[in-house]
Formats: sequence, C-alpha cells, structure tokens
Amino acid sequence: MFATSAGGAQPLVAVLAAIGITSEYRHRTAATTFLIAPARRRVLLAKLITYAVTGAAYALACIATVYVISRPWLDSRGINLTLTGNGIPATLTGVVLAVSLFALLGIGLGACLRDQIAVVAGLLIYLFVAEPIVTRIPALCQ
Repeated sequence: MFATSAGGAQPLVAVLAAIGITSEYRHRTAATTFLIAPARRRVLLAKLITYAVTGAAYALACIATVYVISRPWLDSRGINLTLTGNGIPATLTGVVLAVSLFALLGIGLGACLRDQIAVVAGLLIYLFVAEPIVTRIPALCQ
C-alpha cells in the first residue's frame, strides 16, 4: 500500500525536475545564473541537492496522505496498521529514496540534453514504455 504512493510520485518528480533545469535554457535565464555563479559544478550540485530534498519531502507527503486515508479504512475492517513491523520501515525508506533518485534522474537528463521537450518526452517514454518492458524481461526467461 505504501509502495504505491511512489508510483505516481516518481514520474511527476522526474518530469518537474527536468522542467526545472531545462526551463533555464528554454527561457534563456541560464546565462544570468552562470554569470552570478560561474562554477557550473556548484550550480548543478545545488540543483541536485535541492531537487533530491524536495523529492524526498514530496515522497513523505505522499506516504502521509496514504496513511491518513488508509488508517480509518483499515481500522473499520479490524486490521491493525503499525509502521514499525512487517518490513514497512524498509518500504518507506525505499519509497523516499526512489522518488529522490527519480528527481536526480530528471536533473541529470535535463542538464545533459538541455532541450525541454526532448527531455520530457524521453523521460515519459522511458518511464511508461521502456521501464515496464525491461523490468519484465527476467520473468520471460523462466
């Protein structure tokens, strides 16, 4: 149940991060950024840290939303939900890390390609076409 909260968060965070970095090139504000802070590595590192932290915060918000919605529903069915057992802490940590990594993926792709439409299209094709195919290949080999 908690892992599904990352399902919609990952593509959204990746696309928003990609748009965040490519919009500077699209609207020609990157020149101003690099005039103020000419060290490109420091600017990109700051963006990576910012989007990773923002992605983690969004993942925590998604987890909290799932918890708030599911708690009364599970209580009405007599199911006791504890956040400390049955591997739930590991799942929650994985959700936060996965969403943060997808933010880094969006930033990395956006910094490399710089074309907003190409980056967003590439991310969406990867997330909704290529990744489902690649993750199912091991099942086909058995």
